[in-house]
Amino acid sequence: MTANTISTNLTGGSAYSLDVVQRANQTAAFNRWLGFEVVRAQGGEAELRMPWHDEATQYAGFLHAGVIGALVDTACGFAATTVAGPVMASHYSVNCMAPAVGQGFVARATVTKAGKRQVFARAEVFAELDGGELRLVASGEVILVPVERRAPRRVSHAIEAIKAINRQAFGAYGKTGAVSCGSVVCPASGFGRPVQAAKMRGEA
Repeated sequence: MTANTISTNLTGGSAYSLDVVQRANQTAAFNRWLGFEVVRAQGGEAELRMPWHDEATQYAGFLHAGVIGALVDTACGFAATTVAGPVMASHYSVNCMAPAVGQGFVARATVTKAGKRQVFARAEVFAELDGGELRLVASGEVILVPVERRAPRRVSHAIEAIKAINRQAFGAYGKTGAVSCGSVVCPASGFGRPVQAAKMRGEA
């Protein structure tokens, strides 16, 4: 399915380019900590890379399933933004197929269907072995919701504050009015969790 075919099923969204997706990725502290790198994002597809981190392992020394889930969630979210603009994950599932150990990891996501209210995407996660060989270690599916133009009135003051921060810190990206919402890209006009977190810290 081509990007144009997917886009015709959507209304209100503005598809993100690779540059915007890369900028969005850098706004998330979690993504920066794990070293998520967006190497491709176009036409309903996205690819992430992540280096090995000892701090991200579970008790047996494999990559933690929570991090695998984050790779699936993030890759699918970024793939969806290339056809639907800002989105928020409403549900995701992960299948761990093999111990995740390697020099690094690659997550490849594809939008399987994009509608007006929901975007469906799936991803595969590979471990990068010595010599560059890739081994499939997990797969997952994510349901995402286009969230542009759905701002709750009660958080409008926080929305404007975060837009201003984005403009100051990230230049052109801030003009989109988007912020990082966990591991998916959410617009400042439709997020919830960043505002809740700000309130808990006494910043909003």
